[in-house]
Amino acid sequence: MSLQFARAKLSMRMMMVDLDTCSERDAELLIQDIDDWCSEFKAWERGDSFAAAFKEHRMTARVVARAATSTKNTTTNKLAMNQYNLQTHKVGHAKHQTADIYDTGLSGMKLRTNPDNFGQEQIIPGGMKKIDGQIKKVPTIITGKYNLGLHDLSACLLSTARGSILNQLAWKEGAKEPDKNAIAFMPLPLEADLQLFFVLNAKAKQCKSKHPAIHQKVAWVRRRMTRVKLANEVDAGSGFVNIGTGWKNDQRRYKYGLGLVAIPEKTGAVGIGETERRTRLALQYRRTLQMMPPMPKDNDSPGTNNEMVIAYRQHASNCFPLFALFEKENNRFEVIDGPEEFKTEWIGKSVPRYIEN
Repeated sequence: MSLQFARAKLSMRMMMVDLDTCSERDAELLIQDIDDWCSEFKAWERGDSFAAAFKEHRMTARVVARAATSTKNTTTNKLAMNQYNLQTHKVGHAKHQTADIYDTGLSGMKLRTNPDNFGQEQIIPGGMKKIDGQIKKVPTIITGKYNLGLHDLSACLLSTARGSILNQLAWKEGAKEPDKNAIAFMPLPLEADLQLFFVLNAKAKQCKSKHPAIHQKVAWVRRRMTRVKLANEVDAGSGFVNIGTGWKNDQRRYKYGLGLVAIPEKTGAVGIGETERRTRLALQYRRTLQMMPPMPKDNDSPGTNNEMVIAYRQHASNCFPLFALFEKENNRFEVIDGPEEFKTEWIGKSVPRYIEN
């Protein structure tokens, strides 16, 4: 079975089945089709490569927060955000400093690729415990997006037609120092698979009480699929907002990309209409490259960056996300962390400073 066939089969099943009235057998068949599609999707991921992702305009790059040259570097920031009222489309009150962390470092990006870190929010205390008749030291186990600070991150979608990779990046963590800041490369799924999952996820949430097995299966896929949440043809000036009912643990619900824009001419809250536009564009993310302003003629001056809000998750090839530092002398990227087969190689062999069309 091919990915294209599995995708078409699942799409057809979703059109045929009314989740409000379908039988348990129909639900079982839908789950089987989800499994088949996910299996083929992961097989496709295992065969993905740098070259293919760049050629198809699916490769993203993110400047990892601050100078991160070791996999042990973790950058955690306290989240400061506004509460956003979805009914009035207005900011509820001034910025609120939360106790929640936001892990934007190398280790945080790695944590996002482990499905076990998503789902249930829990902290299981460690210490000396009796296991199999022996006293052993057990580490504290922490899971959950909020506990670990594994919220969505921004990245830029790279283009073969826009010259230098360095000038396509968003240098938001201070001065542009490509030899000191790690770059995280991550390919995106095909737009057709993102579109299919978008519809599937919405349907699963609607039928959660009636068909919990479908909801659980889709949640299982969600923890294993990197997704573009929002896309914008220029820097969106995105930030976090709390769209929940309050600031307590059981009330907060954070969203990245909906909130106050930091761009002077667009000061204020992003309205629902703009959010919907960015959501639609995320499902056709390559359109952003057509909508972007042209790069400077000398091809060496920074241009306008697009912005993808991405939920980084597991990649089946184990090659991504791949972290690299720019090596000035040879104008190429040196891998500092990734799969063993990449650690002794230069990304520059396939990803030079200038990508050829």
